[in-house]
Amino acid sequence: FNSSSDQIFVPQALEFDGTNDYVVVADNSDFNITNNITVGCWAKSDSSSLGATEVLMSKFNDDSNKREWLMSLDTKINFTVSGDGTWGNRLVCTQNGTLSKINEWHHYAATYASGTITLYVDGSVVASTTTSTGSPGTTIFNGDADFIIGGYGTEGVHGQLIRLGSGRDYKGKIFTTHG
Repeated sequence: FNSSSDQIFVPQALEFDGTNDYVVVADNSDFNITNNITVGCWAKSDSSSLGATEVLMSKFNDDSNKREWLMSLDTKINFTVSGDGTWGNRLVCTQNGTLSKINEWHHYAATYASGTITLYVDGSVVASTTTSTGSPGTTIFNGDADFIIGGYGTEGVHGQLIRLGSGRDYKGKIFTTHG
């Protein structure tokens, strides 16, 4: 170990209590991904079962047709992309079977490439689909929704983020690293 050239990474997990806990990263051009994307995280729920869909991360504003993509958990892992920012033209992929032991650490990931979503849990493919609602096309809508960890956005009268998820905020830990 050479302290002048090596870095030490200390694992950290963000903890969310399911009520107004989230991380918001303002939209910027680095997040304007319209073609191929891979999204993933390590997560551990505080509960052994989820009563409702809880959002792990998103670039998704539900009230203003700024829906880009959203990764969520219920009894399954889910990933949604919108081709035009609406619910009408979207591609949704839901895990085959159900998640087990969500109160243990798992790695969840989704890829979107050329109109196909593939879902992974702990490195194994659990679903893949090209079946869509409407005509989402093969690109992801490029809106100006913020990137949110632990929920998704809704807007107030003047376009300000006022609340997240309507009970869909994540309750558990999401892993990140600092170094």
